This record gives sequence, C-alpha cells and structure tokens, in this order.
Amino acid sequence: VPRSAALLALLWLSTKERASAPLRPLDIACSVLSASAFSIRRFSLSIICRSRGFSGDGSRSVAPPPPPPPPPPQSTAGHVSYFNPSTVAPRAPSVVGAGASSVSALTQQMPATASEQSSVLAQHSASASSVAVPVAPASSIVLAPSMESSVVDLDDLGALQCIDALSFPFETFTVMTYNVDTGAEFKEQQLMSIIKEEAPDFVALQELNKWNEEKLQEQALSWDHEHSHLLRVDSGYHIGVTSKYPFSLISERTEGFHHGQIHVRLFAGDAAMVDENDDEDLSDVSKLPSPGIDIFATHLSPNDRHERLLEAHHIDHLGLEFCNVILLGDLNALSIYDEAYYTRSGTLDDILGSGSPNAIAKFVHKGKLDYRTMDLLYGDGRLMDGEHVDKQTKCMRERSCMHSALNATVPTAANTDVNHAAPLRLDYVLMSRGMQEHLVSCRTLGSPLVEVTSDHRPLVCKFQAL
Repeated sequence: VPRSAALLALLWLSTKERASAPLRPLDIACSVLSASAFSIRRFSLSIICRSRGFSGDGSRSVAPPPPPPPPPPQSTAGHVSYFNPSTVAPRAPSVVGAGASSVSALTQQMPATASEQSSVLAQHSASASSVAVPVAPASSIVLAPSMESSVVDLDDLGALQCIDALSFPFETFTVMTYNVDTGAEFKEQQLMSIIKEEAPDFVALQELNKWNEEKLQEQALSWDHEHSHLLRVDSGYHIGVTSKYPFSLISERTEGFHHGQIHVRLFAGDAAMVDENDDEDLSDVSKLPSPGIDIFATHLSPNDRHERLLEAHHIDHLGLEFCNVILLGDLNALSIYDEAYYTRSGTLDDILGSGSPNAIAKFVHKGKLDYRTMDLLYGDGRLMDGEHVDKQTKCMRERSCMHSALNATVPTAANTDVNHAAPLRLDYVLMSRGMQEHLVSCRTLGSPLVEVTSDHRPLVCKFQAL
C-alpha cells in the first residue's frame, strides 16, 4: 500500500504540474526512488522520471552547454590586453554600459592566466552583441601597430548614424590637454607662455590645485581665451577648461570619478540630451547628429588600475551617444598602440624594478603591463586615438613607419613623481569617427621651457574643415 500510494502521488504531481516550473519535490523523489531498492516497477517510475529528464540510474540528464566563444587572440608576453583590434563587435545603444557593478565584478573575478582572462572578456562582450564586423580594406584604418594586417570597417560599427553634420565655422580648430603639476605653483608665467605660443582654441587643464574660477579666468585671458570653467573636486586636484569660442556647459560629473569630468558643447544648436549619469539606460539616445562638438575633459585615477577601469566604463559610450566627440586629458593609462616600444625598451622591467608599489599598482596587472582602460575606450567606446591616427597617416604618406617610436608625455626634467618610472604616454586626445575625419595632426610638445614647467608634456591636436 505505501508503495502504491507513493506511485500514485508521483503520477498526480507529474500530471498536475508537468508544464509548470521545475518540480523540486518530484525531482528529489525521482532521484531517490529510481536509485533505491524499493520494489516499485521501474517501468512505471521511468515513465514519470524520464519526463523530468532523469535517467534510470538516478542521474539527471543536462542539456549540452553552448559552444565556447571563438578563441581570443594570443596574449603577447609582457602585457594584458582584452582589445582585439581585428574584430570589433557593434553594440546597440540599449545595451551600452552594462553598469559599473558588472565591470567591478568582472575585474574582481578575473582568472589568473591571460588566455582565461581573454575568454571571460569575450563572453562578457558577447552578452552585449554577438555580431562580429568582418575585416574589410575599404574605408578603414589600421587599429593596432602590432597587427599591421588588422583593419576594421568603421562604417559598420553600429554607432550613431551620423550624417556629415559638422560644419566648421572656421578653417582650423586646435585643442590642447595639459597636466600642469599641482597647480603650476610659481610657474604660471611659464605656463602662460607655453599655451600662448601654441595658440590653441580650446585647452583642458589638470591638477589646478588651489585655483579658483577667478584665477582660471585671469590665466585664460592671458592666452586670449575669454571663456572658462573650473570643476572643484574633493581631492583638491581640480580640472578646468578654457576656450577662445563660447561654449555651453552640458554637465559636471564627480560621482564615479577620482578627479571628475566636464562636458561642454561648442557651436551647438538643438541637440539630443541624455542623462550622462545613467550608464544603464541609453534607449532614448537620439539618432540625430549633434550640430556641435561635444568635448569631455577628465583626469582619471592616478592610483588604482581597477578604479581607472571603472572610470573608463562611465565614458566608454561617448562614441555611440554623440557624433562629434573629443575626449581629452590625463588618462593615466597605457595604450596597446605603444606596445612595440614598451616591449623593446623593457618598460615592464623598469616599472617592476622601480621599487615603487604605487607604480606597480598603477600600470601592472597580474605581472604584465595593463592596457585594459584604453582598450575599453577604443573598443566599446569607438574612440580613435589622435596620436595614433596621426602616426598612421604619416606612415602612409611617407611610406615608412616607426611603430616602436613613442611620443612620451612623462617624465620631464621637472619630474618628481615616482610613478613615472619610465617614458610613458599617459595624456590623450581621443575622438569619434566624425572628428577623426577632420584631424590634421597631433603633437606632443617638447621644448626647454616645457621640460621645466610640469612633469607632463602638453598634447596638441589640430582639426580643419573638409
């Protein structure tokens, strides 16, 4: 009787809830009874349990796992990089920015080996898009100095459908980024001379320690800029922008940033506005091109590589939100485009041998040079590296190329930062495809005056109307 009752109960449960969610009590019963010595007819039991996916020995059959993602490119000894320049997957605006928490979990749970890390990143990227852009020679640009045959069709990146909407109201437009080193104390005159001689139209300044809005405005007037804005931050390392042309202040952001971020727009009419503090929901991003130039000035974390990666995640969607983007500042990160130089010059050994735990924490991840921050901006952000684009243009024009050359922005003769343990490129002007088409040149300035004014060299990029 007990055995018959058990069988009837199982039949009733199976009939009542067969189409519902998984039956945990029935699953447990099937697993126990099918492996037990009870004399219930195994044929009757199997009718129930096999419908639940159990085999005759009490084990449950499991659907085969999905095929693994394609193997990532081999990691080059001496660095950690998750950006595969030969294949870029487009990402729809509705899934751009998976949220800082997902990146945090990703960085904290990253496996030890480079191959496993690349596999994790490949799976993470696949959750956003599974469509790979085919390699195509037309309308393309070389993306990796270490992979000369790797090109990607930039027209197929799946970003905003930007019409050629940028109409320059001038023949040329020049931007500069300059980390002036803890407020350029007692060196304001030298700073003014460097900027005035170069005569940029827009300047992004970092480490404006002890500056206020009035001082920034006064200094800006000395290099003929009537417009300026200062963002004061808790760290005391304020950032600021000055401009020859009027601009609209779109936003300031300090949350999620070590030193903050300023977003201004030049030459703008009506433009699509989005909540830049919302890294999750970009479903309302307009497909209409911005009629102006969106410039983002920032200074990423100088200390922790993981914090810097999270900061990059907050801005990695700019190339998808706006058509004409310039991102500039001291990003405190290494670029895979400089890999050839770093490998040849033994940069990893210099950093490891510097005796500076801060330098190692800043630039080394799992025993290798860390390129992840810039990889995120190049890959997910769809942002072009102005210095690299300029170098590639010269390579094609002169039919020769020195991939191993480095336009280092640190250190200078005035350097006192132990983190600058070797020649490094840490300051960048990045841009969207819309702006890259107007790029004429990018230069890291070098002069006796530059060498004694700050521990960073300024970077200048010039654009012109087509």
